[in-house]
Amino acid sequence: MSRTTCLCARIVRPLLFFVTLLLCVSPTLAQEKPAAKVDEPARPAEKTAPKPGPPWDWVFYYYMGYDNNLEGCGPPILKMLREGITSDRVAIVTSADFRDTDGMRRYEATRAGEKFTRLETEDAADEATLKSELEWVRENYKAARYAVVFLNHGGALSEMSHDENPGKSGRDWLHVVKVAKVITDWRKTLAGKLELLFIQQCGKGTLENYHAFRTCAPYIMASQTTVGAPNYYYTKAVKAVCEKPRVDGKAVAALFKQHETNNMFTTYTTLNDKALNALPEKLNAVLTALLEAKEFKKPDIQPQFQRRRRGQNAQPEGPGARMCFQGGRDEAMVDGLALLKAMYEANKLDAGPIDAFAKWVKEELITEHRVSPDRKAMAGDWCGFSLYVPLTQDALDRYKDYPIYKDTKLKELMAKMVK
Repeated sequence: MSRTTCLCARIVRPLLFFVTLLLCVSPTLAQEKPAAKVDEPARPAEKTAPKPGPPWDWVFYYYMGYDNNLEGCGPPILKMLREGITSDRVAIVTSADFRDTDGMRRYEATRAGEKFTRLETEDAADEATLKSELEWVRENYKAARYAVVFLNHGGALSEMSHDENPGKSGRDWLHVVKVAKVITDWRKTLAGKLELLFIQQCGKGTLENYHAFRTCAPYIMASQTTVGAPNYYYTKAVKAVCEKPRVDGKAVAALFKQHETNNMFTTYTTLNDKALNALPEKLNAVLTALLEAKEFKKPDIQPQFQRRRRGQNAQPEGPGARMCFQGGRDEAMVDGLALLKAMYEANKLDAGPIDAFAKWVKEELITEHRVSPDRKAMAGDWCGFSLYVPLTQDALDRYKDYPIYKDTKLKELMAKMVK
């Protein structure tokens, strides 16, 4: 080997060793590609903490204005409500007024127990008190679903929650239209849903009242006639909700009906807000023919209670209808479909419009209607809602604030009834 060859070998061998070393360390050089950017080791994806939901699945709010002869029913009802709570995510708040003068009470019942707070006010029949209590519930009991229930007497068409010893306001009845506004406004502020409004009071199940409450909740339940006290559905119905908390207002109303004892009610009927919003058009289609009658003839309105021979029908023979409830001397509540049919019959009108309306009522308007097995003879053929019949002009004029009279021709028709 020549000296030149040895010199080349000395130069080439280290160079080859160096190139080989580079190829082993960085294969990408052999592919003549840019070196990859070296990043920090990949971190495991951080799990986003789920947003906390409402602490309560259901909150039931009871307005118990028992500053009257129903006072003794209060403690048993509170006890039955408490006994129904078997879930940590169901709560019941009750605003109660009794015959004492020490202020109203607010009861909070959960699975952990019950506590109550004295309220300064005695004004259970003042809508401002109701509004204040509902706002307190919203701030202190955030829930996915709510139900609002009014306990107490029902009087004339608009009268709710009789207060025998009112406070500073001097008010002795809540007013339906004002209550509806309070609840509607409150509903808009809730993070959860107000699922059910139950007016557990005598005679509040008139079409006029259901229509007034249509903006309060998707389901509204009431009775055409008297309601017993203290009632007994509370424990079993609340337990059922605790076991299946994802039920809606329709299901809760059904539970109330299902677990009520037969001697505590006559009818309970649930209507839905969707159909109530469509009511004006449907009802006007029925009223138009009556208003266009050349000489309107009034049907016979018979008293609620009248001695009947065994086997005699609850409804009178011929063009007439019987009262379901009477809230005052000049006010009558008559089964809605029975009254309209009697009007059509008395005026010898084609039954097409009333038959179509009755079909819509049964298929769309009424979500559920239940008659007590003990009251079938009296109320078995009632449709589920009543119509208010004023017996004097004053009785008609006093309810000019009712929405149904602005949205339909019902007031024009009832004006013919008082002539």
